[in-house]
Amino acid sequence: MIRYGEIVLKSAPLRERWEQTLVTNIHNILPNSNVWRERGIIWLKGNVETEQLNKGCGIFSFSKCTQFSLDQLHEICLEYYETHGIHQVNSFALRVRSVGNHVFTSQQIAQKLGAIIQK
Repeated sequence: MIRYGEIVLKSAPLRERWEQTLVTNIHNILPNSNVWRERGIIWLKGNVETEQLNKGCGIFSFSKCTQFSLDQLHEICLEYYETHGIHQVNSFALRVRSVGNHVFTSQQIAQKLGAIIQK
């Protein structure tokens, strides 16, 4: 996941052009990766070499992400908790965001996952 800065503040036509330019530049840097964009975020899938992204002008920050199904969320969350030392800290926060329409809210999922982790 690549985040970029002030481009999102531009007018819609200008933002569209600059976002597409940034996507094209990233695709040129990482030609074997799948690149697509959403407002404020550019997604990469494939063999992503983060060292190469440092060469991309206009990139604010980038993070490694893992895609999984909602059914796997409980298991993934517990695995992350155990492998990243969260059990060693006094407090933590969950930032849950959902895409699409669901019968639950992101806040409800965060509460359920938090309760599971605290056990």
